[in-house]
Amino acid sequence: MKNLPQNTVIEKQSLWGWRLFDDSLEASNVPALKQLPELSPIADPIESLKRALLSAPTSHQKREAALELRKHGQPAVAALIDVIRLGDEAAQVLAAYSLRVIGQLATADLVDAVLYDEPVVRQKSIWILYSIGGEQAVGPLIDALQDEYPKTRRYAAWSLGYLQAAEAIPYLVEALNDSHDKVRFD
Repeated sequence: MKNLPQNTVIEKQSLWGWRLFDDSLEASNVPALKQLPELSPIADPIESLKRALLSAPTSHQKREAALELRKHGQPAVAALIDVIRLGDEAAQVLAAYSLRVIGQLATADLVDAVLYDEPVVRQKSIWILYSIGGEQAVGPLIDALQDEYPKTRRYAAWSLGYLQAAEAIPYLVEALNDSHDKVRFD
């Protein structure tokens, strides 16, 4: 697997093998891969791919839809965040990885997701932000240390440590007083 730090949160959460994310594995190299399921015609290819990622019956079909979506770059970011919001775990992980590959072009939308979206979206967006890196991620991750959900605060604390964000040190010290032991640990 290229460019992925070992022991990432998403790696530990995922029930799906990293083979789904192997960029060297093209659809034509997978003998069991079938075409994406037929959907009612939609004029917008991004929306059509989003629906395929959400509804495909096999993980390989979901992977194919995710690979196609990420080729659209920034215009596909909102659709991929929707998949994290609405999809099963395989679809969420594939969408998260696709957003990571899109990289800095997805940062603004991911910052909004970390600050304002549902807990599962905030948590997965934290993983994507820290894996993309950059100074734009630090502020929202510091804000996420105050999230109402301990899991989100935990991911934020770990991510700030991973990024070695010196400006986060006072906030991390404050997080040592968190009421949840796992947040304090991270």
